[in-house]
Amino acid sequence: MSLPTRWEDTEMGAFDGVVWFQRRVQVPEAWLGRDLVLELGPIDDMDRTYFNGQPVGGYERLGYWNTPRRYRVPAALVRRDNLIAVRVIDTQGGGGLWGQPEQLRLYPENEPQAAVSLAGMWHYWPVAELVGRRLYVFGKGSLSYTGRPKLPVSLGPNTPTTLFNGMIHPLIPYSIRGAIWYQGESNVGRASQYERLFPTLIRCWRTHWALGDFPFYFVQIAPYDYGPNARSQRLREAQLRTMLRVPHTGMVVTTDVGDDHNIHPARKREVGERLALWHWPTTMAFRIWSIPVPSTNVWSGRVPVCGSISAMPMADWCCVRPTAASS
Repeated sequence: MSLPTRWEDTEMGAFDGVVWFQRRVQVPEAWLGRDLVLELGPIDDMDRTYFNGQPVGGYERLGYWNTPRRYRVPAALVRRDNLIAVRVIDTQGGGGLWGQPEQLRLYPENEPQAAVSLAGMWHYWPVAELVGRRLYVFGKGSLSYTGRPKLPVSLGPNTPTTLFNGMIHPLIPYSIRGAIWYQGESNVGRASQYERLFPTLIRCWRTHWALGDFPFYFVQIAPYDYGPNARSQRLREAQLRTMLRVPHTGMVVTTDVGDDHNIHPARKREVGERLALWHWPTTMAFRIWSIPVPSTNVWSGRVPVCGSISAMPMADWCCVRPTAASS
C-alpha cells in the first residue's frame, strides 16, 4: 500500500480493525550509534510502533487520530538495514497513516534536514476485523483475511441512505419544533454537489414530517486545515446560498471560533449561543436585530458577514426508504 493514505481509499475499502504495516529502510553509516527520530504523521485511530522488533512509541487510547506521531529511536536499535513495523487499530470511519508525504520521515536527532522519506510503498496485512463491537481475529484458509466471506453489499455509515433509514426515519412519527445540523467534513471537497444535496435534504425532511417549513438551522463547516485541495470556502458559500434560497433556515458562522489544527474545535458554547440567536426571534417572543447578508462569492475576495450532527457524506442522510424486496 502506498502511504500516506486512508485504507478506505485503497483496495481494502471499508474496514475497521487491526492492520500491520512494515517497511525496510537503509540509513547512512554515519547514523549508526546515534539516536534517531521517527515521524509517521497522524494515524487513525491508534498505533503501536516498533523499530527492529522493539517498541519505540504508540498511542493506544482513542482521541488521537489527528495527532502526528513522533517517536525517539534509541541508538542501540539502529542498524544499516532497519525494519519499521506499525500496528494500527481503527474503530470506525477512516483508518491508517493518512497525513502528508513529508510527514513520514526518519532522521538523526536535531538534524531534520537530513531526513530520509518513508512515504511510498509499505507491506500491510490485516489481522483482525471489528464488526458490531466484536473483534474477529483472522486465521488460515477460509478464516484468513482474503478467505473470509464477502458481503454482496457493503453497509456502513458512508453507504447512501444508511444514516437516514437507521437514525432519522424512526423519529418521523414524533412531533418536532425544528432541526439543528452541525456540518461535518466529508463533503468539504464537493461544494457543487453539496449545493444541490443540502437543500434537497431539508425539503425531504420537511416533506416526511409534514409539519410545514419547520426551522432548520445549521453550523458552518469548521475552519480547519483540510489540505491544499479542499477549498472549504466553497462549501461555506454553498451553505450560505442554501440559507438565502431555502425559507426558514439560518446559518451560524464559526470562522472566528475554530481551530486550524483541531477538526473538532472546543468552543462549542459560542456555537450554541449563536444557534439560540436564530431560534429566539423566529419561534419565541423576542426580536433581535441582525446584519444583512450580501450575496457574494467568498472565493472572489469578498467575504460575507452573517450571524458532526454529521461527518458523513450528505447523501447518507437523504430520504430513500428501502423497498419491500430490499429491506
